[in-house]
Amino acid sequence: MPLAFSPRATRAPARRLAAPAVILLILLGFQLGAPLAQADDAEEPEPTSWQVQPSGPEGPGERPYFVHDVDAGAVVDDVVGISNHSEHPITLRVFGTDALNTPEGDFDLLATAEAPVDVGAWISVASEQVASDGSVTVPARSRVDLPFRVTVPENATPGDHVGGVVTSLPSVRTTDDGQEVLVDARVAARVYLTVRGELEPRLEIEDLEVRHVGGWWNPFDGRIEMSWSVRNTGNVRLAGEQEIGAAGVAGWGRTTTTVELPEVLPGNVVEQRAVLDGVPAGVRLEVDGLLRPVDTTDRFDEDLDAQGFGTALWVVPWLLVLALALLGGVVWLLLWRRRRRNAVIAELRAKLREKTDAEDPAADRETEAKPKPEADPEPGPETETETETETGTETETGTGTDPGAAPGRTP
Repeated sequence: MPLAFSPRATRAPARRLAAPAVILLILLGFQLGAPLAQADDAEEPEPTSWQVQPSGPEGPGERPYFVHDVDAGAVVDDVVGISNHSEHPITLRVFGTDALNTPEGDFDLLATAEAPVDVGAWISVASEQVASDGSVTVPARSRVDLPFRVTVPENATPGDHVGGVVTSLPSVRTTDDGQEVLVDARVAARVYLTVRGELEPRLEIEDLEVRHVGGWWNPFDGRIEMSWSVRNTGNVRLAGEQEIGAAGVAGWGRTTTTVELPEVLPGNVVEQRAVLDGVPAGVRLEVDGLLRPVDTTDRFDEDLDAQGFGTALWVVPWLLVLALALLGGVVWLLLWRRRRRNAVIAELRAKLREKTDAEDPAADRETEAKPKPEADPEPGPETETETETETGTETETGTGTDPGAAPGRTP
């Protein structure tokens, strides 16, 4: 795979030259077409470009990277090819270094000033073409094949060790306004070395943070913003697929998305982010995720164990709560007025009953004080007989009286 680079001048304050961190550019396994930067008043340097790739006795082949599977204590010899596409010779520093992930998950190499401690420290470039300071001069329009050696320690841990063979072209330039520019243009070929032994594919989720963002006026429209980190705690490089979802109570309004995890090197951490749109404020939201590790080298026959993660958060739809509170207040007021009216009516009825009960005893006493007339008994058979008898007696007495006697007298 051809790797080419053309450096350009970059503006920077002169005091930056004393800092250990300088402007770096790394090209790993692909061609960089954009320049570092262009100083407005700097002299345009003569174009310089070169490429780095795995090579061999017969020159570069089809290998994109250096890939080796070895035992601890092994020694690996290989060849790196450096092709100068410029019209002038270039002098490059050649060395090995360790690889790492940027926080965003990109593949990167240690800064030039930082010493490697892993596979980069095992790489040595020893050739008659390499000067004592580790530099090599490549003639114009030509290629140089440099042998290098990887000496694996006896106590090397099993698993993947990733680094690169780096070529560096540092230069200092001064613009018309007096600002000095330090450019460390670097081109590298990746090194993937696996030490045989027990392989442990393992990814872990860390620092999960979730928040709901939405307008207070529309509780049915919002979004979930998530951030988390994925740490490779195993000893093999792994990529992954992640499914993220969020839902309200009982799965209401569930929304899902997928996030691709870039290849994470052993011991490295990659930051991840996801946004779920259209998530309503469901009072209590359940946010969950599922990470499925992916072996990019197909070294495992079975699928790797997935890892779930998630959390819950309270998201109160305040406008809806306010509307429900107002509705509840109206209902309560209506019920209160009804109960109050019924209470007033009951109170009036009670007072009226008390008043009536207070007046009734006086009327009863007046009624008892008045004598009640005796009712005439109906004449019975005995009474009629008695009357008739008396009447008959009187008749008989009157009949026996002397007609000549004075009335009212009896002889």
